[in-house]
Amino acid sequence: MEGLRDSFVLGASYFPITKEVRQVNRFSHPDLRHYVNPFNPADSLNYVFSPAGLYTRITLPNQLFTELNGNAINAMTLNISATQLDEATYGMAPPSTMLLIRESDATDFFTRFEVSDNTYSFLADYDKSDECYDFNLSYYAQKMVRAMADSTSTTFEPYTSMLLIPVTVVTSNDGDEVRIEPLLTPSAVKIKGWNHPTASMKLELVYTKGKVN
Repeated sequence: MEGLRDSFVLGASYFPITKEVRQVNRFSHPDLRHYVNPFNPADSLNYVFSPAGLYTRITLPNQLFTELNGNAINAMTLNISATQLDEATYGMAPPSTMLLIRESDATDFFTRFEVSDNTYSFLADYDKSDECYDFNLSYYAQKMVRAMADSTSTTFEPYTSMLLIPVTVVTSNDGDEVRIEPLLTPSAVKIKGWNHPTASMKLELVYTKGKVN
């Protein structure tokens, strides 16, 4: 008896993964617009949700660095007051570590597995007792003042727009930073803006009058 010739077909499908997570998740927050109104400049609260990708944009006053021309920057700290969302409703704690990064660098920073450099990216841990994140921007401030005084400088690109992103810091056995990854653990926090009535965001600056070399 003559049979039918068998055949087979080769095919392929692609499953996008990373070395950190070998699965695909979809997170949806349909109620965020109830709490966040991006078009209301009078709102004194901002929000960060992870891993939903809801970040806070922070813009520093460009005029500040122009007016500091001729002075030496001793220290500059950005103090961000942050509190936990209603625990009974959300059950998510504030991110333990935040990355403050130049907005235009945010995507490439993670795809290139970079670490913080205190020039274009900064790290801060959450202070539970004071409910805040403190970012040391001293070196950045020095660079900004010099750049404002010398527009021909090519060693530093001035910027004032930054994003606040929850992250996980991967370290070596010696405790050195190896890479920084977006936080995948569910977390959320309320950021108090510059116009908050009781605990506004603060930029603390110490400088010495004199010529900047």
